[in-house]
Amino acid sequence: MKLPLTLFLLFLLFFPAIAQKKFTLGLMGGPNFSLLQEIAPRDGQPFVSSFNGQTRWLAGLQAGLAATYRFSNRFALSANALYAQKGYRMDNPILTFRETGTTNRFEYLSFPFLSRFYPVEEFYLEAGAEVSTLLSAASRTIEENIGLGRLITIKDIDWGLALGFGFTVVKRLHLQARYIHGLSSLLEAPQLISQHGMPLDINPGIYKNRSLQFSVVMGLVE
Repeated sequence: MKLPLTLFLLFLLFFPAIAQKKFTLGLMGGPNFSLLQEIAPRDGQPFVSSFNGQTRWLAGLQAGLAATYRFSNRFALSANALYAQKGYRMDNPILTFRETGTTNRFEYLSFPFLSRFYPVEEFYLEAGAEVSTLLSAASRTIEENIGLGRLITIKDIDWGLALGFGFTVVKRLHLQARYIHGLSSLLEAPQLISQHGMPLDINPGIYKNRSLQFSVVMGLVE
């Protein structure tokens, strides 16, 4: 995780010295809607997961710093350092016999690095990569005494592709939307644990993050 943090700090330190008015720094934050999808194709055939049918989007927040270096009228580079809440809701967990609900929330420190294209002065399209490091993970079930616990081993690092757009509302105030398509498998070995502490044999599959982010960006240095 030292590499993306180092790159972000170098972005902040190096570009202002040469960019002058082309460099901007601001605060950003807003709602984040995330989902976990199981992906396990077999022999080129479409794979339909019962897990995907039970999961729902989970609302969270993301907030942090946004830095941009605009090196021409059409192109710019952007780097963010964000606290981001991700995860998913499950309406009817496996091996329960009544309607229940479980919320699995993952907290990350995320570093998106993106290239921007400005077709017009106040509007841009962006694409790039995001790397995130896991800060914490928690699971909460709305039903009590169901006799099941959940043991999930979550990878510390999550990689993804980022696509989005944004526009200027007024000077120093910008709105943007971004989709994050996770590339790395998130869960190492998800299992259900019985009330007696014995692991239940569940195929872990391949699970990847999906996120929709909407942000307000307030410029501090422009």
